[in-house]
Amino acid sequence: MVIAVGLAFRGFKRAKIISFAVFFFFITLSVTSNLLVVIGTIMAERLLYLPSLGFCIFVVALVQVAMTGIFQKRPILSLYSLGTVMLLLVSLYGLRTFIRNRDWRDETHLFSSVIKSAPESARGHNQMAADERQLEFPPDDN
Repeated sequence: MVIAVGLAFRGFKRAKIISFAVFFFFITLSVTSNLLVVIGTIMAERLLYLPSLGFCIFVVALVQVAMTGIFQKRPILSLYSLGTVMLLLVSLYGLRTFIRNRDWRDETHLFSSVIKSAPESARGHNQMAADERQLEFPPDDN
């Protein structure tokens, strides 16, 4: 994280779009990361929608740099290496999504994973207890 921000500061004059994307990602992530201000919620995928825009801008800027270099016969990044990196990223994110989908089978699995990743989470323990109470005492149909 520190290296990415340092490189964004260093390359601000030469690659403004890439620097903007890095800054945008980390600034929007800092708002919901519970590092600067405790917002009282569990860090989850829903909090990464806006920061992911910075990542998308970064990827598009890299593709633009690669395409510009190829058309000017000065390839900074070849399409082959760029395609390999993109395939690797998509594969890793796809695998992570596949693994995370197991947690969403039902509420018990979901909040068990929350408690496993954040053992001090009061909200996770509260939801897990509420889920267990529903199993013990099913609602009456009367």
